[in-house]
Amino acid sequence: MPFLRRGVAAALVLVLWTPGPLPLRAREETAAGRWKATLGLEYNFRTIAWDQKTRFSRLDAAVLLAGIRLQVIRGWHASAVLGCGLSDWSGLVFRNLPFSVDYEAGYRAGITAGGGLETHLVRFGSWDIGMAGRLLASFGSRKTLSLSGLNEEGRLDVRGRWMRVQAGPVVTYRSSVALATFFKASFDRLWGAFTMAETIGELDGTEEKAVVGRSWVSISGGLLWEPSPAFGLGLEGTVFPYRRAGGGVGLDAGAALRASAGF
Repeated sequence: MPFLRRGVAAALVLVLWTPGPLPLRAREETAAGRWKATLGLEYNFRTIAWDQKTRFSRLDAAVLLAGIRLQVIRGWHASAVLGCGLSDWSGLVFRNLPFSVDYEAGYRAGITAGGGLETHLVRFGSWDIGMAGRLLASFGSRKTLSLSGLNEEGRLDVRGRWMRVQAGPVVTYRSSVALATFFKASFDRLWGAFTMAETIGELDGTEEKAVVGRSWVSISGGLLWEPSPAFGLGLEGTVFPYRRAGGGVGLDAGAALRASAGF
């Protein structure tokens, strides 16, 4: 599948592109900092393009992710996450079916999984500069919807999937031992597809919409509170700037809340 092949290629790019390890601060080298269980809640809305990038709508996605983060070698951290999510593809229009459909059915559940790499490059006093990359994929479950207002009984079978890859520098300012502020500027690409199969009596048809995010970058900032090497709590806000079709700049947004516990 092209969708999966692109995802594998993106993951390899992240692995090869992340710079080599440099020492981390001493508190991250304790036993409690090498293995951490993580829990995160994220929500993003992104403007997407489809029909050869001539039509636009919005993809809203909320995900709950549990995972593990480990220090592979000094200066390198790897993470893996698995969870569930809700995606709203409302706004897509399907014309190549027996009867045209303007999809407005709201959120659909799915499985979300991914992984990431992080490394620190250099430290200047209270400032840390590093790199981070992540790949996240969501596969929606198949859902059957009934069609009303027709002479014959009809149904729609729908399923959506999306993938997101991020990579870029991270600047952290540690104002105290426990509290830090961070900023990220990332290459941030979103793509996916939504498939609709329509059956009405003896008529049937299937149409798939390939979608791509309008924004190629994201700018993030947030706070990280670590009262001990064994526990951390982070809050992050993100904006996704993009060029509007009629001119000017549009902004999408997102937010995330994450917690970690060392063992």
